[in-house]
Amino acid sequence: MPVVSLLLPAAGQFAITVYMASLGHWFMAVASLPGFAAQAISSLLMLSHATGTDTRRNEVSGSIPSHTLIGSEAAGRADGTPGHPGLPNGDLIEDLGFHSPRISHMWRHIVSLWVNFLNDGAPASKEDAACFESPIASTKDGVLKLDLPNNGPHAVVAGTTGSGKSFLLQNWCLCMATRLPPSKLNFVLLDFKGGASFTMLAQLPHTVGCVSDLSLEHAKRALDGLEHELRRRELLLQEHRVSRCQELDEAPPRMVIVVDEFHALRRLLPDAEERMERIAALGRSLDMNLILSTQNPLGQISSQIKANISLRICMRVQDPLQSIEMLGNAAASCIDPAEPGYAYCADGHGVRAFQTSTCRHPRHLIRAIRTAFSFLSLPPPAALFTAPLPRLLDAAAIGCRPSETPPIHGIVIGLEDDGVRTRPCTVLPGEGNLLVIGAPGCGKQALVAHMQRLLGAGAKREVLRLHGRDARPEPLHRACNAHMASVLIVDDAGALMDPLCERKLREPFISALRSTHVMVICTIDASGQLRHPEYFPSRIVFPSGDPNSDLLAGIPASYIHAMAPEDVGLPGRGFLIRHTRAIPIQCVTEDPKPP
Repeated sequence: MPVVSLLLPAAGQFAITVYMASLGHWFMAVASLPGFAAQAISSLLMLSHATGTDTRRNEVSGSIPSHTLIGSEAAGRADGTPGHPGLPNGDLIEDLGFHSPRISHMWRHIVSLWVNFLNDGAPASKEDAACFESPIASTKDGVLKLDLPNNGPHAVVAGTTGSGKSFLLQNWCLCMATRLPPSKLNFVLLDFKGGASFTMLAQLPHTVGCVSDLSLEHAKRALDGLEHELRRRELLLQEHRVSRCQELDEAPPRMVIVVDEFHALRRLLPDAEERMERIAALGRSLDMNLILSTQNPLGQISSQIKANISLRICMRVQDPLQSIEMLGNAAASCIDPAEPGYAYCADGHGVRAFQTSTCRHPRHLIRAIRTAFSFLSLPPPAALFTAPLPRLLDAAAIGCRPSETPPIHGIVIGLEDDGVRTRPCTVLPGEGNLLVIGAPGCGKQALVAHMQRLLGAGAKREVLRLHGRDARPEPLHRACNAHMASVLIVDDAGALMDPLCERKLREPFISALRSTHVMVICTIDASGQLRHPEYFPSRIVFPSGDPNSDLLAGIPASYIHAMAPEDVGLPGRGFLIRHTRAIPIQCVTEDPKPP
């Protein structure tokens, strides 16, 4: 009955062709012949696969030519016996050389491995090649050790849902992280499987970036960060006149970029494939390695990327053509669904079957790695990218508390964003006056109150605050004539900037703006109230939503057009403009509660 069902589509197509010919519709009959031929070939292939499925499920390696098999698998095939059944299920902890899964034992062993690299100061490119050999699986001949830089430099892992791809990727990264410290190895994790694949790996000190498909804005920043890193390494090689990072005396850490479900990344971010092509082409010389995971390798990975991938791992797939694409044969399509973790590895020297080792205590291993990192007091690697600016920011989140000592390096008013990373945004009291432009409710009052609190805490300066409409000459004169550095904060300063303002108020205000030992912080509601822009080298602008007004205030047109509608009017969201250079910022909107 199954055979009949496979042949019926071809028979139906043939019947249509005969019927058209009997009616004299020769054009239609001839036009249907290609369809009949294609259907017949497809039915025959499916019939051939169906009749041999049961046999191949018992002898999966039987579909692999004997000259491509390695070790005892080749011998088993020549003897007419299966080469794959009964593969041992290895233990990753044991294969890594740990004699006990206890954290106290593992972290000490990891320290002993890392110290060798920290003492001699050799870059990652000059290490013993065994450092990247990862014992991730078991074969008939023993432990399978994958060496990404030497076997790759890039790898692709294919397999349907439930085949064990995520566990294999996790084990692989844990193996490398155990052997090498973060100063020699970094991970960038792109999880497009819903955000759960790399939850544990994100805790590794080696991880400099982890993002999921739950935040596409974050994912775009990850791609920009990878592009910047690639460019940085290119310039580094050019500066030192070498062709590979391995030739540098102080090489940057090897960067392994792991993508789970590459087809989803490609679908959601179409430009991602082009960027991955650049990494694939230049990664060998720049010490940047790709590990791409996908459910369907057919048509999902470009030919430019495939041309640079030498290491292919195929777990269970649904279509024989997918297995043929990966291995050159249909073996992986016959893997039993009840055998997750079973796969084939093709590395250019042949094809071998393996069973992914089990990591029974992954959290213990990660804790051991983190403990070793803390014990050695190693500096954390810089993040390759960060999340976008938060929508709300309180002072406690960035460690802004009033200090008893003067703010030598400036006061932190929020976070600034260069498009890839966010970092603390600081204002130096000695860098000149500051103008804050924004409508009521934009967050400028909370910002000014925060600055007043930090500038006046423990510093040998006087901080005066007054309202422009209620200003009196005495405080203005006192600020200008003070013997110590002072800060003058003027709310609603548009009244004092008005040319029709009383002379007795306007003159001391202009004198304060000109003074070198007075920092003036002014707020106005709109850019139309601005007078004497030459006295304000720095300004913070909260966008109003009116392009003309925002452009007049100093926000570049590119930022105005790129700004999301929900960001306009968001309390604290604005731009810091210093000497015509603008950068997006999120200002503090809430001060920490007193302890």
